[in-house]
Amino acid sequence: AVVSTQKYGRACVENCKRHVKCLKEEYDQRNKEEDKKRQEIAAKFQTTINDINVKMQDNQKSNQTLREDNMELASKLKSLLEEYRTREEHIEKILKQKSLEIQLWETKLAQQAMQGAEDKQKDLTEKRNLLEEYVKEKKKERAASGTGARAPEPAVTLHGEVRGVPKNSHTVQRCVCHV
Repeated sequence: AVVSTQKYGRACVENCKRHVKCLKEEYDQRNKEEDKKRQEIAAKFQTTINDINVKMQDNQKSNQTLREDNMELASKLKSLLEEYRTREEHIEKILKQKSLEIQLWETKLAQQAMQGAEDKQKDLTEKRNLLEEYVKEKKKERAASGTGARAPEPAVTLHGEVRGVPKNSHTVQRCVCHV
């Protein structure tokens, strides 16, 4: 019985050793598979991190380029705005100058119209005075000659109008206005 117990004990121990060996191999196999999975996941994770880093670097470069473009565009916009303001001020000065020139020409035109009216009035006064002198001279001649014959009609009437010249001669006024 001792021998059989020993054999049985040895058989149990061997059986246990085989079972432990089987479990150890299974454990090692699982360990290897888990390690392999971990390495694959770590490789995928590293690849993803590398891709993200590359994209971030590309984005940084793109952002830097966009910032530079924005600064350049802002500078151009500022320049255009300043140029626009300068042009606007220049145009305002030109408009003001033209307005003053128009006022000057209107004033000159008004002065010329007034001068023309004064000249016309002087001419009418002078004609009236000449006509009065002419009539006086004719009366003196008639009185001195005593002939009673009627003197020829004067070329200038009492109102200062010259025969053969229209009452409202616009040609004279136009010439005065356009001088």
